[in-house]
Amino acid sequence: QLLRMPDRVTAVCEFLARPLRAVRGDRPTDVVPCIVEPGPVTPRRNRADGTLRLVSTGGLIPRKDPLIAVETLARLVEDGVDARLEWLGDGPLREETLARAQQLGVAERLELPGTVDGAGVRAALARSDLFFGPTRADNFFVSAAEAIVSGRPVVLGATGGQGEYVREEVGALVEVQDAAAYAAAIRDVDA
Repeated sequence: QLLRMPDRVTAVCEFLARPLRAVRGDRPTDVVPCIVEPGPVTPRRNRADGTLRLVSTGGLIPRKDPLIAVETLARLVEDGVDARLEWLGDGPLREETLARAQQLGVAERLELPGTVDGAGVRAALARSDLFFGPTRADNFFVSAAEAIVSGRPVVLGATGGQGEYVREEVGALVEVQDAAAYAAAIRDVDA
């Protein structure tokens, strides 16, 4: 009811504006997109070591799905990819994420350094090959947009505003929370 009252309402993407418009009817709802400041683009790292370095940021929470990230890492390794994952952030699924990595035999391929500042995120993007965000849902997914403007391709969950800016040239969206589907998308985008 409150959303019907203002003269005008804004959202950061069409994904969020659509349900607002459904409630508001003819009353104006505008999209005022997030702005992601571009910084220096770090050239791709030398891949002579044969590894595929994935990076992710966000809370170790169910919505960000770090458990499917670990399962995807294991699937990549099972498929013969020398993959590594660095997840920046912390949260209630930290111990479960570590335990799942141990159970799947990829604990030495997973780094969970915790929460870092903006410079730490930029440094992690620079040492990565691809940003991997297996989110179940996001509003805009700012960290994925930051990865793109930093010159890193992305593989993301499909639910959220990220569908409005992720194009084939910069990444892929995965419609299901399935390790095989994410692993295939990662291999395709990396290729």
